[in-house]
Amino acid sequence: MAFQEFCESFGIWNRYSTPAYPQSNSQAEATNMAIVSSLKKRLEGAKVIPTEVNLCSARVAGFTFDENEELMAKELNLLEEHRDVATIWLAKYQQKLTWRYNRAVRRREFAAGDLVL
Repeated sequence: MAFQEFCESFGIWNRYSTPAYPQSNSQAEATNMAIVSSLKKRLEGAKVIPTEVNLCSARVAGFTFDENEELMAKELNLLEEHRDVATIWLAKYQQKLTWRYNRAVRRREFAAGDLVL
């Protein structure tokens, strides 16, 4: 409210045009409703079923519960190996990150009695 008063005091017309603002939200809803209603009318007249409804994917068609249980048991056996690989990858990543961070650092040797600021 204070911002609007500030703008009005200088003769500035501040207009919000994005749907995030409540002032224009009703306009966006009205436009969306018009688009949806026209699409519904066209789809009702066409009486066409989308191809995704009729077709079944290969993953769904070839699924069996017994085979799935076997594969899940094999993956469970490999769990420790996956964890080890992830730990090795994380250590390698951290070493690389440390190297990149420290490459710009200039090393300086100080002796006893040196003044350091």
